[in-house]
Amino acid sequence: MQSTSTLTIVMLACCLVALTHSPPVRSQQPESPRSERLQALLTERRDTLRELLEVVTLRHQQGLASIDELVRTRSVVIDAELELAKTRADRLSLLQQQVDNLRELEELTRKRYESSQIPLGPTLTAKAARLAAAIDLERVRLTPE
Repeated sequence: MQSTSTLTIVMLACCLVALTHSPPVRSQQPESPRSERLQALLTERRDTLRELLEVVTLRHQQGLASIDELVRTRSVVIDAELELAKTRADRLSLLQQQVDNLRELEELTRKRYESSQIPLGPTLTAKAARLAAAIDLERVRLTPE
């Protein structure tokens, strides 16, 4: 139980850190060996997180991981995908997925708060994360192509 709580806290922290940093704007210049290395690292990170999501999904199906943990893991995977998104359309799609995913987390924490299972803090944290993702989405929508 302790490891699940610790993992949940770590996942939430990763999610919040990732959400506070908008994905970088991609340059149209040819990639240097340095940027190729960065691209390789970003791809490896995304692939690793996808694998983690498979593990957490299986654990959730077996009743060993909470829905909160699953939603948070999904969020971190989407953030990794955003860093690799090459087109505006890809970024818009991923950001919408992130908003939807975090809305689910917000709803879950709100219900748990209303049933006195958790304090208000996690509910407000989930709402703030969803709002940050919605702001990122609107910024991309407002940016000319």
